[in-house]
Amino acid sequence: MGCRIGTFILLQALSLSSPYPDVLPRLDRSRPGPAKAERLHFGVERLRKKPGAARGRVHRVEMASMTFRTILSFIFLILLLLVAALSLSEDTAIVDFIQYWAAGKLFIEGGNPYDAASMASLEHPLWGANHFPILLWNPPPVFTFIAPLGLFSYANARFIWLLLNGAILLFAVMGELRQPDIRVWRPLVFFYLVTFYPALLSLHDGQVSPLLLLGVSMYLYFERRAKLSAEGRIDGGYASGFGLSLTILKPHLLFLFYTRFFIESLFNKPWRPLLGFLGGAVFLLIFPFCFRADIYDLYGAALTAPPIYWKTPTIGSFLQGMTGSDTMLVRFMPTFVAVAFGITIFTFRRVPFGFSEALVKLIPLSLLFSPYGWVFDQILLLPVAFVVARKLPQNFLILIGANLIAALVPRDAGAHTLIWYPVVYLLALHDFRAFRKVEAK
Repeated sequence: MGCRIGTFILLQALSLSSPYPDVLPRLDRSRPGPAKAERLHFGVERLRKKPGAARGRVHRVEMASMTFRTILSFIFLILLLLVAALSLSEDTAIVDFIQYWAAGKLFIEGGNPYDAASMASLEHPLWGANHFPILLWNPPPVFTFIAPLGLFSYANARFIWLLLNGAILLFAVMGELRQPDIRVWRPLVFFYLVTFYPALLSLHDGQVSPLLLLGVSMYLYFERRAKLSAEGRIDGGYASGFGLSLTILKPHLLFLFYTRFFIESLFNKPWRPLLGFLGGAVFLLIFPFCFRADIYDLYGAALTAPPIYWKTPTIGSFLQGMTGSDTMLVRFMPTFVAVAFGITIFTFRRVPFGFSEALVKLIPLSLLFSPYGWVFDQILLLPVAFVVARKLPQNFLILIGANLIAALVPRDAGAHTLIWYPVVYLLALHDFRAFRKVEAK
């Protein structure tokens, strides 16, 4: 029984059951599903063409909807700025941002941003010599974004960084709220957003993870605007792929996402998103090299002693704790197995390229099987939550409960104790009522 349930969850997570977006049964009949929403949209378009009261009524309805979204977004932005202000007032806040500021300053001044002694020389005056220096492990493309921070003082730089992260979160939320088929009560959606623990933690720590969310959000935004071609493919254009290239700042977090993206590009041949991704990746890779020709040599030297001892909320770290073996092989074994399984499945059981929800469902699996990943990196689960809101609204309360429980876990317990958080999102993507019906038959 347990094996059958596990197989069912894995196949559903990989979106192999159907190539069409409306693969899950709509149990919430009180709200329109995607098909009905499309019919309502067509009706509104017809009324727009009619003069007089009908068109005026449609205009008032649309304006009311836009006003509600604007007010909701404005309140969300105020709360983000409040979190930012509280973070700036705490001495322990923005602890991760100090590595980006110090590395950017060393990058500009010709120092080694991957050297512990050089990083400590800039970090210790800010928060004391008793703390171990926070080292930078991101690949060199990250300097495209953090190098300008070295031009400012630490206080001004962290304020700018917080505003940038807040704007990115607002963009991601607005892009999801624009979807017409959200079937969850909007106040519940708002409550989920203000309790979304990875986003709050990312703002508090000043992490680079919101840039990854921006890349995924840009990909989904341009893909949803694209039209279905005669061959049944959705081509989001160069912009969708270019946006996705932002995620190479931490490429290990979305390795399954990349696997499917490349396989579908090769077989279904929508070249523009792939070319946009490659173009953006090449730009991010070359930009730091143009200013520091030795930057990749410095990064390679740092990787000779990787932090394999980190306890992260990933399966690889969990296996290290179970086996007592802190080796690279144990750490990366789940990643290798997931890649091999994904290549096999995606090659022989393909779905039309551009099925955004099929790709989004791979995010929780990528986070779990990634060799490294922290709680603030789980901000990438935000699009997954809106898939649940559109397809399985009865499971949305599970995500809210997960946010509240995660906020109650003390940080001293360690990030590895929240390995269950992506699992909750993976389970919320499935309709267990339908599974019980199949078992009953």
